[in-house]
Amino acid sequence: MTAPIDVLLSVLKLVDYEGDHQEMAKTFVTSLMAEITQSLLHLKPLPMRDEIERDLATHQGTGLNLDDILKKYFSQEEMGTVYQNEFKKKFSILLEELVPTLSMEKRDELRIYLTSLR
Repeated sequence: MTAPIDVLLSVLKLVDYEGDHQEMAKTFVTSLMAEITQSLLHLKPLPMRDEIERDLATHQGTGLNLDDILKKYFSQEEMGTVYQNEFKKKFSILLEELVPTLSMEKRDELRIYLTSLR
């Protein structure tokens, strides 16, 4: 299975994105992680959400991986499902914005590439 960040970088290259691919990917992932965290938090009752948010705030900037914190409160299955759903949503929005700007040739290349991932 191809990592989501690799899919994004491949799409940016395929469509000849003129900006900094790494910076775009970093921005995308940062926004995605915020959405994933919020979706995960909504799986828990309010008192537990408060505890998790405190834990996240306490460890912010400490170098501790966000996943390591979240793993204390959520199962691998919960995290995997939320990660996958949020990536699909966010990536779909990106594609909806991107596709109308592409030539027919680039659209076909993109379609073929995305189909190959299935």
